[in-house]
Amino acid sequence: METFALELEASDPKPVSIKVDSYLFCLSQGKLSKLMPVEEKEVSPESFEDITSFDNEMGTIVGLTYNEILHGTGYAKKLSFNIPPECKKALKVYRIIDKKNGKIILRFIALEVSNGRVSLLYSDHFSKSEKMESIIKNLSSKLGIQYKQLETLARELA
Repeated sequence: METFALELEASDPKPVSIKVDSYLFCLSQGKLSKLMPVEEKEVSPESFEDITSFDNEMGTIVGLTYNEILHGTGYAKKLSFNIPPECKKALKVYRIIDKKNGKIILRFIALEVSNGRVSLLYSDHFSKSEKMESIIKNLSSKLGIQYKQLETLARELA
């Protein structure tokens, strides 16, 4: 499984000054545990597969594509993770920091993992304006874990 991280300063086509960190959590026996990447590499113009994955995920979550990275100053990284067999669900968390005003936004993607296949349970979208309480309630239901556990995680990352 993979997540992405980026940092970008750009003025064209729109002014952007952000940093995006990503985290991956495994859900096993009702508890979330943070996974560590086994590989980290820069997304490069030579890797069509990485660019496509980056655009699909970051386009939805942040509203940016690899094209903005190429036309600005910054980087995009792909972080790869091994998913343990006991992990039946996974939670990707993207921490988006607006470097101009210090505002932090969290975005979530919940996934079900079964027999090596991954299916989407929930995904935020950069254009959504739901309140964090509503998002956490929805995630809690989709993942089958306590609201308080997700609320604590969100507070720690924000």
